[in-house]
Amino acid sequence: VGQLEEEFKIAQQLGQSTPYMAKGIRMEKLYDSINKSVRVEALFETLERSLEKACKKGIPEETFLLFAQQSAEAMEISHEQKICHLNLSAASITFSSFDNRIKIKDFAIEKT
Repeated sequence: VGQLEEEFKIAQQLGQSTPYMAKGIRMEKLYDSINKSVRVEALFETLERSLEKACKKGIPEETFLLFAQQSAEAMEISHEQKICHLNLSAASITFSSFDNRIKIKDFAIEKT
C-alpha cells in the first residue's frame, strides 16, 4: 500500500514540473471487509503506445532521438527534485503518435 501511495505522490509532484511524466490522476483506498484489509488503487495518466513495443517494430531514428531528448529532460528535472527512477527502460515509457510526446511511468522503484 505504501509503495503505491509513494509512486502516486511522486507522479503528482513530477507531473507539475514536466510534461514528460505520467501524472497521478486518482487514488482510492478500498477496505476489504472479508479479509479485513485495505488496498489502494491508483489511476495514472498514460498514452496509447508503448515505446518498448514500438522499438521492437522499429521507429525512425529522428523519432527515437526526440524521445531520448524528452527522457533526458524529464530525468534532469526529477534529479533536481532528488528523485531517481532506478528502472528506466522502454517499458517505462509511453508515447502519443499524435504529437510524439512521451510520458515516463512506474516510479515505484525510486530513491529520494
